[in-house]
Amino acid sequence: MRLRSRSTVASHSFKKELEAASLGPKCSLAEAKEIQASCVLMLGQTSLNIGDLDTAQERFSHCLGLQEAHGALQSTIARTLVGLGQIAQRQGDFTTAREIFARSLAMREESLGRTHPDTARGRNNLAEVLLSLGDHQGAVESFQICLDIQEATLPAT
Repeated sequence: MRLRSRSTVASHSFKKELEAASLGPKCSLAEAKEIQASCVLMLGQTSLNIGDLDTAQERFSHCLGLQEAHGALQSTIARTLVGLGQIAQRQGDFTTAREIFARSLAMREESLGRTHPDTARGRNNLAEVLLSLGDHQGAVESFQICLDIQEATLPAT
């Protein structure tokens, strides 16, 4: 009698669930690609959260490739870029982080508008890196824009 490990049993069970799910309503190829990219993004974020920067880099880069190949929304691509920027920032590569955060911010401003809360978060990311690079004036300007957006969009308390 051959014994199977728990992971093999779980994998087999998961495959059965996938087969059963494939008999249900079908989604479009575009929807399937979006779900795939979202899963890869969350795997990258999880790797980043636990400090596995190499795996996070691979996952975010893979996700970015999927998103760009299938015409994902700019706001979605911007989210993946934030992950790549965070990796560069944690590795002390502030110049690369600045470039990535600036690209992400430009995409958010174009797709969501200059006053959207996600755009404010992008401003904050950029400001933190500018501060690390010693660009205090640029950091102050970015932090102020972020604050202005937050004050304009948050409910009064």
